[in-house]
Parts: sequence; C-alpha cells; structure tokens
Amino acid sequence: MKISPVRHVSVLLVTIAGTCFAGGANTVRETRPLTLMRLRFGPHIPHPESNESWSKPSHQRRRTKPIDIVLFWRGGQPTGGFRAIVIESGGAEADGGTPGKEAAETQVPRDLFPQPLWVDKLKREGDQLNGSIGVGFFPARPLVYHIEAEIEGTEIGGTFTHELAKKAGKQWPLKGTVISGAELDALRKSEALAAGADWPNWKGPNYDCRAVPPSGPMVDHWRFARMVWVSEARLAGGGGGAGHPHPVSTRTDYNGPLVADGRVIFATTERSASSPAWPGFLAARAGKKGGKEMATRYAADPAYRRWVDHASAIILDDVVYCMDASTGATLWKTVLRDRGTSGNLTGKGKGGMWSTGVLDGDNFYFMGESGWLYCLDTASGKVVWESREANPERISGFEKNLALLKKGEIELPLDDPRKAGRGSMDSTVSSRIGEVHQVQGSLSMVAGVLVCPSGNESGGNMVGIDPATGERLWGPLSDVRAGKWSPAPWRHDGREYIVSGRACLEPRSGKVLWKVDLATDKECDGVVVGDVMVVPGMRYDPGKSDGKSGTCAYRLTPQSAEKLWEIDQKEKTAPYRVTMAADPDRGFVAYKAGHSEAFVLDLKKGAILDRKYIGNKLWGGNALMGDRLIDGQTRMCRITPEGKIEYLGSLNGIRFTCTTPALADGRVFVRAPYGIVCYDLRKKN
Repeated sequence: MKISPVRHVSVLLVTIAGTCFAGGANTVRETRPLTLMRLRFGPHIPHPESNESWSKPSHQRRRTKPIDIVLFWRGGQPTGGFRAIVIESGGAEADGGTPGKEAAETQVPRDLFPQPLWVDKLKREGDQLNGSIGVGFFPARPLVYHIEAEIEGTEIGGTFTHELAKKAGKQWPLKGTVISGAELDALRKSEALAAGADWPNWKGPNYDCRAVPPSGPMVDHWRFARMVWVSEARLAGGGGGAGHPHPVSTRTDYNGPLVADGRVIFATTERSASSPAWPGFLAARAGKKGGKEMATRYAADPAYRRWVDHASAIILDDVVYCMDASTGATLWKTVLRDRGTSGNLTGKGKGGMWSTGVLDGDNFYFMGESGWLYCLDTASGKVVWESREANPERISGFEKNLALLKKGEIELPLDDPRKAGRGSMDSTVSSRIGEVHQVQGSLSMVAGVLVCPSGNESGGNMVGIDPATGERLWGPLSDVRAGKWSPAPWRHDGREYIVSGRACLEPRSGKVLWKVDLATDKECDGVVVGDVMVVPGMRYDPGKSDGKSGTCAYRLTPQSAEKLWEIDQKEKTAPYRVTMAADPDRGFVAYKAGHSEAFVLDLKKGAILDRKYIGNKLWGGNALMGDRLIDGQTRMCRITPEGKIEYLGSLNGIRFTCTTPALADGRVFVRAPYGIVCYDLRKKN
C-alpha cells in the first residue's frame, strides 16, 4: 500500500508579488487584488479587405458590431479576458419553435459563444492604457486591435485601430469602465449564488442529474440568456477540434465542473514543465535518418507543428483550479507534477480527465489522468493526501511509459498527418509501449466511503476508499459496474447503499448484496430514482439480431432487483454516451441521446411520453433545472407537465466539450474549449 499524506510532501512556501507558491505538490493561492476592466470598441468597426478598400464609399465597407470585452487585471498586468460574440440570424427558430434538421445543426437566433483574448502586449502605466489585444482562437493569427487610452477614476476613454486601418491613418473611439474595490464587491454580491445552490458531483446534489431550481422564472430561449463570465484561467485541451486554442497538452476533458459554497472547482491536465521540448526528445536521433528532416520541418511548417504538438507524446500535470462563482476569477491553483501523458501514451488516443470528482464538506476528491486519487482542501487548495490505491496497475504502467519518454526511448513515426492521419501515430506508439486504458466513470461519496471506478474501461471494477486517509477499504471488485456507469448512492429506509447499474453493495464492507445480468451498452450511464433504477439499453443495430436489451427499469430492494419494464430495442432509446436526468416529483426520466433525439420516459410504465429530434450527434451529460433539460452541448428543452418536449435552442459556434454541465441557482457552468463559461438563465426583473 502506497499512500502519500501531506506530511510526506516536501513543502516550500515562497511569497512573490502577493502570490503564494507551495513546492512539491505546488499550490498557487492568488492574493493579488483583482480588477475587472470592461471595454467597448465601437460604435462600429469597418473591416476593409485591403488598403485600397478605404477609397470605397463608407456604405460599401464591411462593418462589424461593437466589440465588448472583459479583462482580468492583477498587479498592473492583464491575466486573462474574453470577448462575447452575439450573432443574430433568422431561420426556423426565429419565433422560438422547434427547428428543422438543418436549422438545428447550423444556426440559432442568438449565439453567446465567447472568444479568448491575447493580452500579453497590453500595458497599464499609471493612468495610461496602451498596447494591443488579440482576439481569436489562435495566437498565431488573431484579429489585433491597438489601443491608446487614459484612465480617469473608473472611466476609460481613448481610441483604437487595427492593422489595415492603422496604415490608412484611421482610428475610432474606445470607452470602458474599471471595476475594483467597492464596485467589485457590489458586482460579486449581485452575481452571488443562493445559499445551498450546489452541484457537488457529476450528477448533482441528489445524484439524479437534477438541480435545485432558482426562486424565479427562467428564460424562454437561449437567445435571452446572459453570459456572466469566462474563467480567468485559460484551460488547455477541451476537445476544441479545429478551433482548439491550445494545440499542445491534451486531447480533451470529459469531466465536468463542480459548484459549492460560491466556488467552481475543475480538474484538468496541462503540459508539464518537465515534458521534453518537441522534437527535442528526438535530439539523440538527430543524426539518424529522418531526425533532422523532422526537426527542420517542425520549425518551418506551422501547420505541421500544430498537428505534431497536439498529437505527439508529452508529459502532463494533474491540475485543479478553484474559481469565484460570481466573477470567474482564480482563487487558487494546485499542480501535481508529472502525473499523466498525452493521448498517445494512454491507449486508443485518449487523454485528459475523464472522471469527475466529488465535493464533500471541506474537501475535493478527484482521480487524475493516470489513476491517482487526491484529496484537496477546498478553501486553500492544499493537498491533504494522495493515493494510488484505486488504480495501482494503471499507475505502474504510466510510470513505465513516463520513464521511457523522459529517456527519449519512445520513437514517434514520421508520418505526414495529411496522408496518414493522427490515428497512425496513436497506433504506432501504442504498439511499441503497450496500451494503458483510460479509467472512466466518476467518483461518489456513499455513507462516508469514497467509491471509485477502477481498472480499464471495460473491466467494470470498483474500489472503496477511506476519505480521511486514502487507504483502500475494499476492492477492487470486478463485474459490479455496468460499463462506464458511475457508482451512486441509493437511499432506502434510512440507509445508503451503492448502486452501480449491475450490482448493489454495502458501502463499508463492499459486500455485494445482489447482481443483475445486463446486456447494456457500456457507453451509457443510467440513474436511480427512489426505488427505481433505469438502465440504458443497447444501441439498436438493424443488421444484427443478438437479443440484447432495450432501455429498462428495475424495482430495487436491499435483497434483489426485479425488472419493472423494458422498451423494445428497436425504439432506439439508448442514450449512448450520455447520462439520464430524472424528476421524481413528476415521474419521468429525460435525456438527449447521442443519436440526436431527446426522450422523455414515464418512470412507472416505461412509456415514451415524447421524442424529438433536436440535432447534434455529439455526446454529453444531461441535467434538469426545474422544467429545463440542458445537455453538455448546451441544447435546452422545456419538459411540459404532460412530458412533451419544447426545444429552446442552444449555443452554436465552436463546440463545447462532451461533459455534464453544472447547474446552480439558474446558472449553467460548462466546459468550453479553453475555459469554464457561466451563463445566467434567469429572467430579468
């Protein structure tokens, strides 16, 4: 047994510019005062295609709407920022109705997707604000605005221009506001979450993907939502695909943010400082055939460099961010060094965080990319303990691969991505070092036991951990979890049990009380509502007749599970790589399935109350807030009292990741490709 409590970690505290750094497991606690700055570029910005376009009449020049941005400042330096994009469009949804297939996959009347800012060349010296801001997803080709402004009290005034306009001697007015001190306190108070409005684990406060609704009404369409903030922290990864703002670090995060006590906590991975500079770890091979050629091309070809950085093997840190739920400002950041590797070293091209942790009391428990378990203090970010007890075999395999990578003994192929594709590199590396499967499934706290998935993605293993020490209480138990089903508590007659889709366990001992024989799709995660367990069915394949089950439900007792109902597999109700959300008060289960349809099922009879195409085949968990169903792709529906589905739009643009959003007090906290975004769905007074 290898447990690493905090007393075994060498900690060195150093204070630099008001920020506290802790060595070993490094914690950065942000103590520098926060200032927000809101700027408006406008009223409109002409964007000619060339210098010659300035000779055209003004009505022939392309103009954009005003650009509103928000900047985070600490110690006189900008530390982050975002621009909110608002795109008006017509189409089938203009009146709030259900879209046709094309409209659902392309546009909605309003798009509230943010763009990142590149602010390293913006400076504030006294009352002068000068420099440039880059707007866009790639630092190599942002839209750059040059600023010359003065700050008087809380007001900002000046001018701005951009490259083509600057050459033609054109500039336009810039206005803004500085928010700090009492004004910032008032803003935080106005945006604060109601007491008890928490989302402390992957499936919400009751493990049924249902949030406590806000006290007032919610908006009738996404077009009326308000983007509150984008996190000050710029997060790598995120599954942004072609729009990926950071082509290094990791493939994606599939875990979701958690919310409690006015904090948003999110675990992710970042490129480690100890990761060899690519293609530096091939330096020993530079004299061999292909080595120099690869290095030369890497330096000269930006497209090749972006692809290789994104796809090649690198070392990752497990990282946790704690953010202010009212502003998105970073409160602390904890970095656990060299605890993961990029997708090529985890098998099947997977990487990043796939397991959502759990907030319990004053602690945050989570599983890192390689299977390490951690307990962090939520107020300070301090590491209470770290443990390898949930996944010792996976961690050992990771350590083997890490040693090979650091020694430069992992040789990547020289395939041209435009010919061979990313998969060629994945399979080649995996064949040389062996696959170490990603651990999938999220953590839960049941009767004082931290319950964790264990083993590889198809093993269905599970362990019980003492949350006070990180020591293993029982397990690993095999064949007790239905594929990627995340274990959750089931409350019956005043006692808590663990239900995992396939089995029911006693929490303290891990004793299996009963098991059911399921033919469920390993990609799905069901839900327990009262004494009813709803189990996702297999995806329907009309070309096969394998007798596998459709979505079904079981009536639970501590002694047995009796099948209550089953839907014909041909109905294709399997959610496939999503979660179900339940409303026990109204007696239904609702979800947007992976194959683009939304469903509402009657809990008692299993009848399909409604099904509706709402577009998009991407995955992501489902969550309920009042009568609103929101999935990880930000598609929103209203579920009527009769169980009917009314589509209320979504946020289009660069895709969100396949996660479960956190819902709290009328807000939606969701993982975007480069950060956490908070939206307010409450109606204005």
